[in-house]
Amino acid sequence: MSITLTEARGTEPFDQTYGIGYQVNHADWSPFPRVNKLRQTFLDRPYDVDVERLRLITEAYQKYEGYPRKLVCARAF
Repeated sequence: MSITLTEARGTEPFDQTYGIGYQVNHADWSPFPRVNKLRQTFLDRPYDVDVERLRLITEAYQKYEGYPRKLVCARAF
């Protein structure tokens, strides 16, 4: 069995912007109107806190303090 080495590389330089295609001096947070609308809807909703739920989460984190983080989160949930 032989090992074959290639010169395979990506098609663009490493410092290119990938994903959303963000452009400098863009007016909105994202170049996509749908994303901007979803973000604004999220930011405009009223902020509320469920104190009872926070108390239960805190108790669970204290009760299972020595457990691995994933198990503590699962128990709190």
